[in-house]
Amino acid sequence: MRIALISPNTNILPEESFPHLGLGYLAAIAKQEGHEAKIFDLRFGSGSENKQYLQEDFDLVGITATSFTFSKALRIAQSLKEKNAKTKIILGGPHVSIAQEEIFLNGLFDIGVAGEGEYTFRELLAALEKKTESLQSIPGLIYTEKKNIIRSPVRQWIENLDQLPIPDFTSLNMESYSRYPIFTSRGCPFQCVFCNCGPLWGKRWRFRSPENIISEIRYAQTFYHWKNRPFTIVDDTFNLIPERVEAFCDLLLEEKLNIHYYAWGFRADRAPLQMLKKMKESGCISVSIGIESANSEVLKKIRKRESIEQITETIRNLKKAGIYPVCLFMIGNPGDSLETVKETIRYIRENRLYLITFNMALPYPKTELWNYVENRGTFLYKDYTNFHHYSEKPIFETPDFTAKERSEAFRRARRFEVIQRLKFEAIRKVDFILHGEFRFLSWKRVEASIWRMGKYFLDLVFQRVPKEKF
Repeated sequence: MRIALISPNTNILPEESFPHLGLGYLAAIAKQEGHEAKIFDLRFGSGSENKQYLQEDFDLVGITATSFTFSKALRIAQSLKEKNAKTKIILGGPHVSIAQEEIFLNGLFDIGVAGEGEYTFRELLAALEKKTESLQSIPGLIYTEKKNIIRSPVRQWIENLDQLPIPDFTSLNMESYSRYPIFTSRGCPFQCVFCNCGPLWGKRWRFRSPENIISEIRYAQTFYHWKNRPFTIVDDTFNLIPERVEAFCDLLLEEKLNIHYYAWGFRADRAPLQMLKKMKESGCISVSIGIESANSEVLKKIRKRESIEQITETIRNLKKAGIYPVCLFMIGNPGDSLETVKETIRYIRENRLYLITFNMALPYPKTELWNYVENRGTFLYKDYTNFHHYSEKPIFETPDFTAKERSEAFRRARRFEVIQRLKFEAIRKVDFILHGEFRFLSWKRVEASIWRMGKYFLDLVFQRVPKEKF
């Protein structure tokens, strides 16, 4: 079969861009089963180029969607159905796990894949090719049959992640991307009230072996010519077991791969200095820590299971090791107020944090934050398919933190964020010179830094934030 795999345009292209990891895995699964799969990343290219999928004939079309891109997925599906009403369209991605049967309200999708999609997709391809096997026997599906919505049994989480193939990005122009994404684990055992990781990846943490991760890095360097270009580890919880991280770092050094990488999903309570030093030695540039708030009561109410003291110590150790901490904060979680946001800003200033990001707290169905708003607050906008993490508008308010106060808190935090990032661009260049890391001072990198500083300056002067509709 000829298969199209489509990632909708988000209209928000971050400075660090990645090929779509989920579609890469599905393309690899399809190739293993003897099919041809082509990925269309609609974030890139002109309008006519992005509609190329309408110019070709495919036996099957898969579209991935977050809640924010679901409306765009609907428009893609409508265009495909207008071209050929018999086109079978599968919807996957995080939104299916959250919305479930709601994805069929518009009558444009034939099948939904919930949870981890790789094995479900493999079995689905076999069933569609035979045209005799019942979809009911394939776990992880939601589909329509004679105008009825049918759910197959829930798919169990993949136990051995090493058995997954290396993502196939051969149909993409890898030069368009600035980072190569790697997941080394899935799932998260923690229970933060705002997080929807559970429905997407499960609460039980599963991980790949260091040897398996190294094999993918080698593959990327060889087949995608990904040398002297950074990797990003995109786990929800990367360093749950510090010894595993150290084993990965040791193998990177032993194999002399000479890479640079960033790590997301970094826990402050699982970060011994010895591990951080090995990460730096093996090529780690920065890690992202979800601090959320500097107020201890807020951290308790969102069940972060980290203290501000642990976070402060890890930030100090990251600096000792020479790794830049990217610190993520939220405005509007339970217990938050204009005063606690001011406290967080003071904390950032006192601890000299420069790579910071503030986002509004976003409640999604199946999270405790959603239930909290329904019981303790008021939704100002409830269509979660319009929520996005760059929003400047509060989605809800509570009696102790009004919408007006939330907007004021975001305005203050956003201005402070831009000032800190401007400072960082200057500090980083001086740091490279002091440590003799002149490879980071190429004209291309300096040019990119000048572009970022110009953007931050304009953001500061005009208080620019991405616009959105509700």
